Amino acid sequence: MVAAAVAAMLAVQAQSGFYASQIAQAATLALMAVSLDIVWGHGGIVSLGQTVPFGVAAYLTARLSIAAPSLALPIIALGVVSGALLGLLMGIVLLRRRRSAMTIALFTMMLSLLAEQLAAKLLVIGGFNGLGGLPALRLGPLELSSRHRDLLIVGVCAATVMAVWSLSRRPFGVLLVGVRDSEQRMAASGYHTILIKVMALAVAGAVAGLGGSLYAMQTGFVFPGIFGFGFIADTLLWTLIGGFGSLAGPVGATVGLSLLEEYLADAAIDYWLLLTGISFLVLVMFVEGGIASQVRRWLRMAPRTPNPVELVPAPADARAPARLRTESLSCSFGAFSAVNDINLEVAEPGVYCLIGPNGAGKTTLLDILCGFQQSTRGLVEFDGNDVTRARPWTFTRLGVGRKFQNPHLMASLTVAENVALASFAVAPRSDWMWNRAWRAQVPPAALETLAASGLDSRLSATAGELSHGEQQWLETVLALCTRPRMLLLDEPTAGLTASESSRAAEQFRAIAQNQQIPLVVVEHDTTFIREASDHITVLAGGRVVAQGTVEEIEANPRVKELYFAT
Repeated sequence: MVAAAVAAMLAVQAQSGFYASQIAQAATLALMAVSLDIVWGHGGIVSLGQTVPFGVAAYLTARLSIAAPSLALPIIALGVVSGALLGLLMGIVLLRRRRSAMTIALFTMMLSLLAEQLAAKLLVIGGFNGLGGLPALRLGPLELSSRHRDLLIVGVCAATVMAVWSLSRRPFGVLLVGVRDSEQRMAASGYHTILIKVMALAVAGAVAGLGGSLYAMQTGFVFPGIFGFGFIADTLLWTLIGGFGSLAGPVGATVGLSLLEEYLADAAIDYWLLLTGISFLVLVMFVEGGIASQVRRWLRMAPRTPNPVELVPAPADARAPARLRTESLSCSFGAFSAVNDINLEVAEPGVYCLIGPNGAGKTTLLDILCGFQQSTRGLVEFDGNDVTRARPWTFTRLGVGRKFQNPHLMASLTVAENVALASFAVAPRSDWMWNRAWRAQVPPAALETLAASGLDSRLSATAGELSHGEQQWLETVLALCTRPRMLLLDEPTAGLTASESSRAAEQFRAIAQNQQIPLVVVEHDTTFIREASDHITVLAGGRVVAQGTVEEIEANPRVKELYFAT
């Protein structure tokens, strides 16, 4: 990236005024592609509205530059701030409620098209004809020549891209990847995932705002089409062809395709869109991940360079076991009642098993007890406090750890990065987010389970490469990384052999005894239940039908009919 930036600046210095200007203009457009790559490629937010902060900043810069030509730097800074505020506003409006990717994509695209129509109607910014006649770029009293202006713009754009890349390598940047890969796991680890996505839109808006301000300064002209579908399509095309999530790919594709379009403008302008469309289809069908991924394959590089992570034992943290109580807890989905009037109390360290036939409401009950599902009636008390409507990250910070029925992991990150992110979430200080070095303090229970499962020898493997059994164990490790005072485990032995299941029973009893915390386990494996459980609650039809020890439950005729019939 440094070499590419130096080459671009040398090209500006060496080329004639026209081509130097085209390189600088392409560099400003590359920032819009980078902003899309931040929110979509890294954060998984399907936003087609990055032209809004770009265009608003461009118009703002044009209008103020005409009024005060000597204040170029403060005006550009204002463009960056305006982009960040627009991104923040878009995030708050879009993400305060759970919305589908399609809804977000359509909303942001319509927002861009609405901005185009408004710009065409407002005469104060030139209306349909746009706004031109911007003065030459000034640095205080010094007026820059066009060559020096282009050189400065390319340098600023290159520095911005490298700053974003550096941020993406720090834990703060990888949080976006974690949310993209598994928002549920990140929430269960204690992260406010909505806030992370809103911050991603704000950062991306700031980058797009900088690009828009520099675009206005470089071209000397802005027009309503800067918000339009053509710009949206171009940005999406550049990012897809270059490769989502790579930063360098979208930048290279933007600059390369923009310059190629200008070069072919006279010779093949009638065929440009056709050639672009064919190239895009070929890349989508045969080059998965864009040009950047293909280059990495040619160079025999891994799809992603992992961050070096140091996992160290965390200091001993003596915490009292949590006390959980539910009263008349119910949850319905339309006419179907998944949970009906459940009264449950968990207060002492030990293994509490929830058993019952499929559809009994066991997983729904666990989801309610950690904030992933809202009850329709009843009460959830944690340490005497009403947490019935709390969000998942609130439960985690109170001390509830969760392992899901199907593994929810950050699949593109390594085992070590997964463990580090889960451990960072409950760190007492937040300066870890900005450190280049990844040094995570991991609770002893998590390290012990990591070693017992053999995952300590797979720290450099990506989570998506692990076997199903290994992913089950990694999820348990991630739940323990949150320093829980209560652990909720949904079918932790699914996919394990009989010997592995027996070892899991031993491991979970050791966790309950050594950490002095209660474990609430949903399980079907009767061998595990007999070996591990201190107390059993049997559900059927969303209701509690029996509670007691293993011996009491096995002697219960109703339970035999429901669960042990085979």
